Amino acid sequence: MDKKEARTAGLQRRASLSAEERAEKSRRITEKILPVLAEQTLVGCYVSMKDEVSTEDIIRFCLANSIPAAVPRVQGKTLVFVKITPDTRWTTSSFGVREPEDGEIADPEEISLMIVPLSAFDDIGNRTGYGKGFYDSVLGRCQRKTGIAFAVQKCSRIDADPWDVPLDSVITEE
Repeated sequence: MDKKEARTAGLQRRASLSAEERAEKSRRITEKILPVLAEQTLVGCYVSMKDEVSTEDIIRFCLANSIPAAVPRVQGKTLVFVKITPDTRWTTSSFGVREPEDGEIADPEEISLMIVPLSAFDDIGNRTGYGKGFYDSVLGRCQRKTGIAFAVQKCSRIDADPWDVPLDSVITEE
């Protein structure tokens, strides 16, 4: 399946879940990933929007347990990951996503676990995002890349481009 078809299918399936289903499935996904966080030297994590798997509890857990964490901020045509603290000041980007106003920029090579958003995924680590390539610009330099998604977003096979960086794993509610 080409990436455009996979993206469309994954986004449609994700949107078909009710708010209650998304909340429950997000909770189950969060329960699966929390035990891994304490082992990390720096967690990179997207800030969820719309109907994505919620990352609010993941970020809150990192902050409450002094686990170093960084979240993305759009800078030009790429992302930078900004280390956050309980005192981080937030703003809303032009994409409607919360991001830190300022803070120390993390080198992607420091990120021991990157939690990646996606619109669709397959069994061999291929993923689609939203088509802008923001995450592909940093993923290749991160130590471990894990996507989190609802099981309904899974596709049989996604045709990857040479520049696409595969994920090491994808965690769903199942």
